[in-house]
Amino acid sequence: MRSTPTTGHSSRPGRTRRPGSCSTSGAAPDRRGHDVIGIEPVPRFVGLARAAAPEVDFRLGTIEAVGLPDGGVGGVLAWYSLVHHRPDRVPVALAEVHRILAPGGGLLVGFFEGPSLEPFDHAVTTAHRWPVDRMVTALEDAGFTVDSVNRRTGKGARPHAAVVAHRT
Repeated sequence: MRSTPTTGHSSRPGRTRRPGSCSTSGAAPDRRGHDVIGIEPVPRFVGLARAAAPEVDFRLGTIEAVGLPDGGVGGVLAWYSLVHHRPDRVPVALAEVHRILAPGGGLLVGFFEGPSLEPFDHAVTTAHRWPVDRMVTALEDAGFTVDSVNRRTGKGARPHAAVVAHRT
């Protein structure tokens, strides 16, 4: 695993590319000297992200069809990027992430944790809670090796999990 799970390579020597989803929080990704590409399916969110971080390459697209070359990135941040997908579509998204990652490339997935795979109402659209073991299985089935699992629970907060994995 690399020092940050979202580093990779680009056509410019000494620079890296790391795709991730956009955020409307106003917080720009911590690039640490790497090229970052934000992929987002909602045009309004792309516009908000571009306004918040004009130095970042934000693009309209989906995690199922990123439009980057095979093995072209060293890491992907999928922070709550999969929670709004129907569970039967998550393998399609993970296959695309696997395709664009270089061998050994890192993946960080953040999601709502629950005792069973179930939908719930969320601010934007329906989201899904995932049991950690089901997400780990989905990642392994897509060709990833899981490096670590972290959980967060707290009074008044939805249970959350994060899985760090790499392409094998």
